[in-house]
Amino acid sequence: MKIIEHRWKATEYHDLTEIEELYQNLIIAAMEKTSESYSPYSGFAVGASVLLEDGSCIAGTNQENASYPLCRCAESVALSTASALHPNTKIMAMAVAVFHRGQFTQEPISPCGACRQIIREQEGRYGQDIALYMYGQSKIIMIDSIQLILPLSFNENSLK
Repeated sequence: MKIIEHRWKATEYHDLTEIEELYQNLIIAAMEKTSESYSPYSGFAVGASVLLEDGSCIAGTNQENASYPLCRCAESVALSTASALHPNTKIMAMAVAVFHRGQFTQEPISPCGACRQIIREQEGRYGQDIALYMYGQSKIIMIDSIQLILPLSFNENSLK
C-alpha cells in the first residue's frame, strides 16, 4: 500500500491593487458581467471572464433554467464563447466573481466540479495552465492551474 498526498498552493490577495493591471481588468470584467446574469431562481449571479493570448477578454454569465439540470455556469459560457470565437487562441487566465443578496460574496467562490473539468480540458487543449482568479470582498485567491484543485482529473490521456 502507498499513500498519495496531494497538496496545492494558492496566492491570496487582499486588494485588487496588489494584482497586475492586466489581471485586475480580468477580475473587474467578471465582476461587471454579474449584472447580466440570468439567475431568477437562485439569485446567485456569477460572472466569468477569460483572458486570451492575444490580450482580448471574453466574459460570460450563468444562465439558469426552471429545469435545473439545463442551467449553464458562467465559466462554461465564457470558455465556450472563447472557443467558438477564437478557436486557435490560447486561454491564459480566468476570473470568477459572484454577486448574491445585493453584494459580492465575502469569500471567493470556486468553480463547480463540472466547470473544473471543462477548464482542465482547455488546459489540455492548449497545452498550458490557465491561471484562475476567484474574487471575494475579503480576498482574491489565485491558483496557477485547475489541476491543483482537480487532482486525478479525467483528461485526454485517460482515453488512450
